[in-house]
Amino acid sequence: MSDIKDRIKKLGAYFNEMKVGTGQNGEEYIYVTTIFPREWVLDGRTMEKFNVSCSQENGLTYFWADLNTEFSTLFDAIDFNVKVNLDAQEKVILFNSKIDELKTIFADENNDIDKLKSLKFVFDDVKPSSLPFTVTQDTKKKKVKTTENE
Repeated sequence: MSDIKDRIKKLGAYFNEMKVGTGQNGEEYIYVTTIFPREWVLDGRTMEKFNVSCSQENGLTYFWADLNTEFSTLFDAIDFNVKVNLDAQEKVILFNSKIDELKTIFADENNDIDKLKSLKFVFDDVKPSSLPFTVTQDTKKKKVKTTENE
């Protein structure tokens, strides 16, 4: 029983309730209802990855599975969605921070256009060929094009 308490405590304010109920088909299900920020979305991989069902309605997010499913599986699915959404929020903050850095670099009068053209983004652990897309620049049309790698 302490495992359930620990998992509920870990969710903190996101946790709303947990109950066992009967579906329309007469089967029993375990339900966990959460309250996520309105801008959060359910990750599309959740149902397949954890073999649970989930939906969002009226500000609540529901996760449920057959009563034979381990309760930890439902909590793993919830934790997964919390992590995905927190990561997305952090990426937006980081993105905006990097935009501000770039604005500063481009506004600096000591950085001439040739120097700015040599600006590169380097990831130590990511090789360009391993990215799911390729970025190319059409200098005639002055456009940047992104294409997905197959």
